[in-house]
Amino acid sequence: MTPSDPHRVRLARPARTAGGPAPELPPPDETAAEVPRVRRENRAATQRVRRLAMLYVVALAAIYLALAVLARRAPGGTSSGGSADVLVSGAVALGLALLGAILTLASAPVAVEVGDHALVVEGLFGHRRTFPGGPGRTIRVVRRYAPGVLNTGPVESVEVRAGGVRRTYLLDSGTLPESAPPAGGP
Repeated sequence: MTPSDPHRVRLARPARTAGGPAPELPPPDETAAEVPRVRRENRAATQRVRRLAMLYVVALAAIYLALAVLARRAPGGTSSGGSADVLVSGAVALGLALLGAILTLASAPVAVEVGDHALVVEGLFGHRRTFPGGPGRTIRVVRRYAPGVLNTGPVESVEVRAGGVRRTYLLDSGTLPESAPPAGGP
């Protein structure tokens, strides 16, 4: 790497006095000490999205197979399984199944860490999103789902707003204690 390289990165370092040690940092503020966050697993909502994704993929596969059978039996339809139309429509169905399953699974985080100063949401693929605490953060329940075939415990669709960012997640009921009831009532 040369000094004139456009990709050169300059790292900020503490200033040193001539020949002396680096200046000492001020002691940390006692009031800014991080309060430990409580980690809450998101089991019922994760179960709900997994079952919903499976239901979506199975329904899409059934529709595709029904249409493929109709295409083969129709007058002038494809008589061989290697037809380009069947392969293209199969690739489109597979792409839709994967995309729909990923989008469905991404809506329910694996766990949520709740603290006074921050809310950390851990996604299915390991991504962590931090929402700062304070008066700028609002949490609102958009919809509640009762236990049933898709989930064994109650689940809530929760909207989190903080710092100009708005996200909606499926969470186990009661995961976020400060959440307000839905606009139209419970």
